[in-house]
Amino acid sequence: MAFYCGNNGSPYPIASASQPAVPTSTIPSTTGPTSFVIDAFADPNANALGFWHGGDDPATYSISGGRITFSMNGNADLSWYTQLSGSCTDFTPNNNGYLHIAYTGSSAFSVALQQHNPSCNANVAPYPQTWDDVEAGRYSNSANTDIYIPMTHFNIDRSKAIGLAFKGFYERATTTVSRIEI
Repeated sequence: MAFYCGNNGSPYPIASASQPAVPTSTIPSTTGPTSFVIDAFADPNANALGFWHGGDDPATYSISGGRITFSMNGNADLSWYTQLSGSCTDFTPNNNGYLHIAYTGSSAFSVALQQHNPSCNANVAPYPQTWDDVEAGRYSNSANTDIYIPMTHFNIDRSKAIGLAFKGFYERATTTVSRIEI
């Protein structure tokens, strides 16, 4: 392909290709507040923070023995939620941290961080106002046992965080989660 301006053509120089960055198998340590557990599935009605957790269809998940098993059967429209507080939670102190999910089974799902509305009022629509989700499989280790998502990869106002959602389970395989923490 050549572009002409006037009567003379000139070749287009091809840029040299650089080698892509090679990922490492190590993750830098978290900085900021001490890590804390969001959910360890000890209570079927509340998470480790004392707030609600539950899903769109209780028949698609079960909590037992400190674990939750998702059996969404490929229904990507169903979600499961765990609340971070009863209102807005400022997660910006965790900007240099990671959301850690200990799991087994399929990583074919998404994890969303939800943002509350501007007034942090559950009686005012929209609730939640918005969310940003990432594909869990992109952040999983090769053994499929741990997911580490940098908090900055959630593109929301993290000063108004309200909860996490596990959604978009697009495979029929089950996923079992034993811990969610920062």
